[in-house]
Amino acid sequence: MYSIYLKYINFWGDVMRLFNLLITFLFIVSLAACGGGGGGSPPDNTDNTQPADPDPTPTPDPTPVISGFNFTLSEGDFWEYKWDSVKRITDASGTDIDNDNGRLRLTLGTPTQINGINTYKLIVAGNSTQYSSNFLRAWKYLAINNNQLLGSKDGLTLEVLFDGMTGYWPGTGLFNSFSNLVVATQSTIDNNYITSPAISISNSSSSNQCEYFPGYGTICTGDVDSTLREKEYYLPNIGPVGAYYYSSTYYGGTYPQSFTTTRNVGLVATSFLGDVISDDLEIESNDSKTLAQTVRVSVPMTGYIKRNDPGTSDSQVAANTVNPDQRIADWYEITVATSSSRSIALSFSGTFSDLDLYLFDGNGLKIGESHGDNQGTGIYTETISRSLSAGTYYIGIQAFTTRASGRKSEYTLLFR
Repeated sequence: MYSIYLKYINFWGDVMRLFNLLITFLFIVSLAACGGGGGGSPPDNTDNTQPADPDPTPTPDPTPVISGFNFTLSEGDFWEYKWDSVKRITDASGTDIDNDNGRLRLTLGTPTQINGINTYKLIVAGNSTQYSSNFLRAWKYLAINNNQLLGSKDGLTLEVLFDGMTGYWPGTGLFNSFSNLVVATQSTIDNNYITSPAISISNSSSSNQCEYFPGYGTICTGDVDSTLREKEYYLPNIGPVGAYYYSSTYYGGTYPQSFTTTRNVGLVATSFLGDVISDDLEIESNDSKTLAQTVRVSVPMTGYIKRNDPGTSDSQVAANTVNPDQRIADWYEITVATSSSRSIALSFSGTFSDLDLYLFDGNGLKIGESHGDNQGTGIYTETISRSLSAGTYYIGIQAFTTRASGRKSEYTLLFR
């Protein structure tokens, strides 16, 4: 009996031990579920990160609003323009009308880097001086990047001249300085030089000292009324093709006057259409022998000059009461390979101009001259012909008289 009792006791002892183990296990589990007794949910350490795409597809560049303005620029590319302008001055005595015109060529020179962008030095040749004022803005470099035409005035920073990516930008242009945000729109350029659908940017403003009063109408208390309208035109894969400018100012009061200026610029040739250059244009400044521009044999050089242009005085030049400082404003350099007879011809438009032609050797000694009375004789050419030995020579052009109102006279120089 005793042995049976012991077995009975041992059996229930084992049961109790198993029961205690079960209670302990449930207690531990409950603590873990409660965050160690601190309440709240346990942190979720599950890694839900999706595996990276081993070959992700790159995000495409935004589509430009205006396509065709990401074309390639190269050294030697050029745009050539012609322009004309009319200035009207009206007062009590009547209206005075003054006309002006010229040619302008923009050529890309050697490339450089500005802010990591390939940029080209801008070579300006010809005449952009209207009534003693240069209407071409002072750009020294041009570039194209990301459907934008960019310009630099200082070689350090770039400004947007045309933005084909967005179609709008803070106002600036190649020829005009817009004062507001400009928006590119479809338009047409139509002047004496080019007629074509084009993309234009524009700016207009007006101001006066007039105000509308209900019941009384418009009352003007001041004497000044002004209007300004500016436009520039661009074509895809070409760039700037022209410009328009209109300015009008009216002064009232006892002696009323009005001043109006209109200017049109149009593209006449460009390397982007396969055109080639057949002549050379003067590059300012060439007002001394050290800055003389090279004239090529049998290639016409077109230049522009007016009396009192900056230049170099030379005692060997004829002096007169009109041009007493004996100044030569335009200097050119020629090279003779072998001794031969040569001619230098200067021709220019009549009526307003009287120009004189001089030839100097490499040491600056005058060896030829031609300075007839062009207006008196009605012959608007000057010529020097003589034998020249091999070497370098300098041509000087003096403006005895030129057109009124500070306008430049156009001439053609030919060395044979």
